[in-house]
Amino acid sequence: MYIGKLVQPKKKIKDNDNDKAHLIKDAPKHIHFIHTDKAHDFLIDRTLMPGVGVTFEVLEDKPIAKIEEEGEEGATESKPV
Repeated sequence: MYIGKLVQPKKKIKDNDNDKAHLIKDAPKHIHFIHTDKAHDFLIDRTLMPGVGVTFEVLEDKPIAKIEEEGEEGATESKPV
């Protein structure tokens, strides 16, 4: 088990930069792992970029698939999966 949060990538800044200079606005967000069980403790403070592995698939907005089922008298009805 592992827990991460979706964060904007950051870059190094100088002392005289403003409070948002560290953000890379055009870059896609990545997952920063903050807690794991003992089997996955190597992930703590690591990041996962989009397109690597399958973890990002759970964060995608996908429509819920519907199944067409036959009701009584041959009528069909849509039910969410």
